[in-house]
Amino acid sequence: MNATRPLKIFLGFAALLLGGCEFEAPITEKPTRGTDDKLVGTWKAVGDTDVMKVRQLDAATYIVSYNGDLYSAHHSDLGGVPFVSVLHLDPNNRKHSLLTWRLSDADDRLTLRVVSSKVIPKETSSSAALRALLEKEARNPELLGKEFHYTRGR
Repeated sequence: MNATRPLKIFLGFAALLLGGCEFEAPITEKPTRGTDDKLVGTWKAVGDTDVMKVRQLDAATYIVSYNGDLYSAHHSDLGGVPFVSVLHLDPNNRKHSLLTWRLSDADDRLTLRVVSSKVIPKETSSSAALRALLEKEARNPELLGKEFHYTRGR
């Protein structure tokens, strides 16, 4: 195995989920809606070998495996934007990451973007404060980081 492969996987994942911001709280404590069957499945990163498996835990919560690391996620829609609050299930790093998602019309391409720490300070520690800042910065073009694209795996 290539010695740089684990580092590449870690860095790619960090850029996706953790590179934006890690918070002590989710955007919403409870899901704003149930799970979407269209998101459940195996997703492969475009231009990379990263694999994300999304499974339904219950009516409103997903379990996500990203290259073997486990996360729980729920919808935290705010102001018409489809956010998800993602909790790393590592007992030594139980932090939340905040992302937006978009599915293609054919439901075979998933686009994720992380909330930028340049706009929302990582010191923001409550759900109410996160929601207030997200609403205030909703039109800020720097609110979200670069897009990460996935295609549905077979």
